[in-house]
Amino acid sequence: MRVVMCRPDFFDVKRRSQTNRRMNPESPPHRVLAIRQWDQLLMNYREHGLRVIVMDGQPDLHDMTFVANAGLPVRGHFILSNFLEKERKGETGHYREFFGKLYGYDKVISLSEKAIFEGQGDALFINDVTLLLGYGVRTNEQGVREVVDLISKIDPKIKVIPLCFHPLDYYKPDEELFYHLDTCLLYLKKFNVFLACTRTFTKEAIEELAKIGRIFWLRNTEAHKYLCNSVVIGDAIFTPYIDEYTWNSLSHNFGYHVVMNDMSEFLKSGGAVKCLTLEIYD
Repeated sequence: MRVVMCRPDFFDVKRRSQTNRRMNPESPPHRVLAIRQWDQLLMNYREHGLRVIVMDGQPDLHDMTFVANAGLPVRGHFILSNFLEKERKGETGHYREFFGKLYGYDKVISLSEKAIFEGQGDALFINDVTLLLGYGVRTNEQGVREVVDLISKIDPKIKVIPLCFHPLDYYKPDEELFYHLDTCLLYLKKFNVFLACTRTFTKEAIEELAKIGRIFWLRNTEAHKYLCNSVVIGDAIFTPYIDEYTWNSLSHNFGYHVVMNDMSEFLKSGGAVKCLTLEIYD
């Protein structure tokens, strides 16, 4: 397995976002500390034998380091993201060039203008033939339809399960909002267990998840530390900083080797370990 990371040299918070309530330009990340945290995550991956491909960030594209949102690798193809917010749309051309060189330009697939899809932020393979696809906050229904259609042509054996989020007006104005699937759902394959945030999913989405595995609903303290925004690779789980109770649960109850990473500066922009990591399963 390989992962892609994008350097955070231009990472910043310069705006507020309707869909990401953590972003506050009055409380920006500390750039030097963010780079140090990113470097440590990169080192942790490499120490665990992962091959990491690094791409460069670009000036004025402050969110580009969250490369999980770049698109979705599927069977030697790359479905390119189409971002909701105008501030991120400039990233797409850079991703097309980078992944075109990695996969071949004819294997990079674009969606229509009406389709919003934000890559592995909202798309999670839980095994080789099952893809969960979150939508309703960033990714829209047109995006779901087009991704499902593309995947059926790439490999008809892959089953796509859409999971609908509650809409923005479901939340109180000051309530935490989990805008991508990778901020509110973590799959622990060894035990067929989902760790999930309580208020994100509709009743229908919860019923779909329950058909697949057990659901453990996170406490608010765990959810707000972005535990779901972790990366699970084999017996290792790369998490943001978590408390001792959660560490014991993952380590002793679930049998994972927990590698914690300080993500304080990226959390100011509503991202953590998974947001910084695009996974490629060869």
